[in-house]
Amino acid sequence: MQRKKGIALLITVMFVIVITVAVGYALKQINDSSRYVEKEKMLYQAHIFVDDVITLLNGSAQLKSIGENNSVEELYLFLQGIEGGIPLTNDGTNLMVYITSACSTFAVNSINKDKQQEEFLYEYLSRYNVRGEYIELLKDVMKEPKEGVYYNTTIFEENPTLFRGSIASMKHLKKINRFYKKEYQDDAIDAINFTQLFNFSTETNTTIDLNYATPEVWELITGTSSERAKNLAEGEVVYSSKKDLFKALNLGEDEQNRLGKFSTDIFVPYLFIKMDIIRENITSHISFEYDIKHRKGYNFVYEI
Repeated sequence: MQRKKGIALLITVMFVIVITVAVGYALKQINDSSRYVEKEKMLYQAHIFVDDVITLLNGSAQLKSIGENNSVEELYLFLQGIEGGIPLTNDGTNLMVYITSACSTFAVNSINKDKQQEEFLYEYLSRYNVRGEYIELLKDVMKEPKEGVYYNTTIFEENPTLFRGSIASMKHLKKINRFYKKEYQDDAIDAINFTQLFNFSTETNTTIDLNYATPEVWELITGTSSERAKNLAEGEVVYSSKKDLFKALNLGEDEQNRLGKFSTDIFVPYLFIKMDIIRENITSHISFEYDIKHRKGYNFVYEI
């Protein structure tokens, strides 16, 4: 009898464990479904927010004046007035909108079409002891996914679902960086502030606005030291001509010649819009670029 009770007790315990696992799995499925539905709702709401923000931008008299007058000063005043972001709340959803120049950083996707800019980027990365294979990783991800394409790295063997054709966002770039660090056992890449170095424009607009260029970009396009690059970027004056800017910043001939290999200007009327949406346990990020002259948004990226 004792043995049978022991067996019965063991069977009961096993039954409870199985039930617990089954119920736990079912609850997980329900929770996953709820999260999926919530994400679908979030995506729909995100589209509405984007439409609303574009409507506000299209209706802005200040932006209309900037586009019509090609005004360097008006663009500067507009960006200064919204520095730090715009907080909004709607039906339990918190929304933070950040608006900056879309042209303060370097369009990394351009290295796929410009060999010299690729070489300059290689030189910049080498200063921080980043291996040349990192450039190969970037170029592999930029390749169009078509039959017969050859890859120089194994990134897609470990990440078969990774987006191909261009580097689409900072989240996308971070996945590439994680692979680089794991594959080559190299953390040197952590020393580079990619947020201040790269943007992810494709063919739409790749010109750097020198009035808003970051220290990282000044270092890249002039080949100067990081200390001097910080000095070049920290001025609070906007310039209406390259000649005035070169003179005020005391750019040397070599620096000007190298800068001339990049597409630059002192008035590039494109905005970068970043939206952080927080609702309950879900945070989503949306970004896009806005053409002030043509009142049009493009390069939309949704990260839900």
